[in-house]
Amino acid sequence: MSKAEELKQQGNKYFSQGDYQKAIQFFTDAIKIEKSAIYYSNRASCYMKLNNYQSALQDCQVAYQIDQNYQKGAQKYAECLIKTNKFDQAVIISERLFNQEQTSKNRELLNEAQRAMSLSGTGEDSFSNKCFAAAQNLLVLTAQATKVIMDGKFPMISSAERCQDVKKADQFELDQCDMIEKLSNFRDNLNQIGMKTLQEDYQFIKEHLLNYRIENDISAFYYLLMHNFRITADAFTHYGLQGFQCDDEISKNKSYFLDKSISANQNAKSGVKKQILQSCVALQKQDINLAVEQLNKIIKIEQNYIHFVQQYQNHIQMKEQGTQEYKSDIQRAVHTFHNATLSIFDFEQMSIAIPKDIDSYQALLYLSAQYLAAQTLSNEGMALSKLNQNEKALSRLSCATFLDQTYEKAHRRAGQIYYEAKMYLEAEREYAFAVMLKQDQQITDTIKECQKLLKPHMRKDYYAILEVDKNVDTTTDDYNRKYKRICAKWHPDRYARDPVMKRFAQIKFRQIQEADDVLRDKNKRAVFDQGGDPVNQGGQGGFSGFSGMGGIDISDIIGQMFGGMGGMGGMGGMPGGFSFSVNGQEVPFGGQQGNRRQGQQSRRQGGGMPPGFPSNFFEGFM
Repeated sequence: MSKAEELKQQGNKYFSQGDYQKAIQFFTDAIKIEKSAIYYSNRASCYMKLNNYQSALQDCQVAYQIDQNYQKGAQKYAECLIKTNKFDQAVIISERLFNQEQTSKNRELLNEAQRAMSLSGTGEDSFSNKCFAAAQNLLVLTAQATKVIMDGKFPMISSAERCQDVKKADQFELDQCDMIEKLSNFRDNLNQIGMKTLQEDYQFIKEHLLNYRIENDISAFYYLLMHNFRITADAFTHYGLQGFQCDDEISKNKSYFLDKSISANQNAKSGVKKQILQSCVALQKQDINLAVEQLNKIIKIEQNYIHFVQQYQNHIQMKEQGTQEYKSDIQRAVHTFHNATLSIFDFEQMSIAIPKDIDSYQALLYLSAQYLAAQTLSNEGMALSKLNQNEKALSRLSCATFLDQTYEKAHRRAGQIYYEAKMYLEAEREYAFAVMLKQDQQITDTIKECQKLLKPHMRKDYYAILEVDKNVDTTTDDYNRKYKRICAKWHPDRYARDPVMKRFAQIKFRQIQEADDVLRDKNKRAVFDQGGDPVNQGGQGGFSGFSGMGGIDISDIIGQMFGGMGGMGGMGGMPGGFSFSVNGQEVPFGGQQGNRRQGQQSRRQGGGMPPGFPSNFFEGFM
């Protein structure tokens, strides 16, 4: 073995021990004897471990000049070029590497080099331009989702009617499934328009582009945008869909992104963009006076934003006008409140396309002002309820709580409408949200009352679900044939091309399985025939959330909202595995807590054979 090789081995030993400075000495001594690509590359590895990428780059360049076919050396060269912001050259080297040998490592390096060049550039794939596009796309998506809720069906079918009539219960469920399927598509699209990819891009820049600095104004824009993404994603949880996904630290701090934006903006250069972001923060904090003060400063410098200021002023004026009209002409007040909403958030127009004069910063202004639209939507809903137009009223109130989940008054108003319509499950749900936002003993007492009134209507008619008479003998072949037939009728796989019907079929299929399980079991059937609940014999007769001690458990209420209430309709059939925090405790949304991946799969794929079913169960029926 040559002296240079002995020195190299000594260097490798110290490298493996983490003593990189000592390793550098031995590799340097080896290089003095023999200028080898391997020796230079090994010393470069030491410099990389010490985050000295400039020295590492110099060694990699020499190693590459000595032997361009040395793969490990060329890979380190490409990595150092990325770390030192030499993206054009990094792409050239990584492309040569991949052409020489198409390994996963070389493909990863090429992707990183191309991604780094795009994110740091000035094209549409640059980080800043992706943020700007995402803001406008988020505004469009929010408008589209709002319009879906506005146009959705809110049938007024009481708890008793749904308990007594399976067809009415099914129609109620189907209407719910239709809206939720549409909203689930919007929730999925949040990731596609930037919610997930921008977080990944930001992390990539922080980890890989060590010498590339994102300007403070862009960082402030990014963080404020992510705050709005979070608000929108969490709004979908009201419909049993997945909320904003983040690590525990961010999850516990609802103002994390807003605080980060404020900090970054404080260090940004003075100018209109800084003032706009300050206005957005003021709107997010519902500090109207500060927002107006900032906006007035902006329009003195930049006239492009005067339109938003005028719309805001029109909104305030019409809101006050509608409040006065409500006292004498409710129908007119409805019209005024609706126009007030459109003045600050024209979701009807924006759901089609954003007007050309609305740039990315203005999009953030509109997103930050959504709570203003929520207030007038709630007022419109209140006025419509006075006119006994309860379905329309609920659509407006649902839009209000979608745009501002913290708007307790809208939840309370919706709860009152449901309560008066004897839709106790829905009333309980809305009142539960209201109590989570603002403790109120009167509302708490009303929730208990809803629970008492709901209890008699929670009982499912298993015979009607299976379409058999009450004297049926479940041990006969005739029953088995009927059971297979109805299972085949409602198997979710039959509706693979109709996502709404597939979602509805999932609910029906679960109901059928539950009904068959009860009727085949003599003891459970006896309990059921005597008016008991064989599924929850130790509980409250199929009714959760009502404490025998006279208290209420909000987590139970929220849990049953999306847990599939069977013939009761409600918000049944929602995906399992989503949870959020109430008073520091995780609250599951339908299904087992914490199993988010399974919940997503059940929502998207659905159907499938339940455990224990033989593979030929539906033979001759499907």
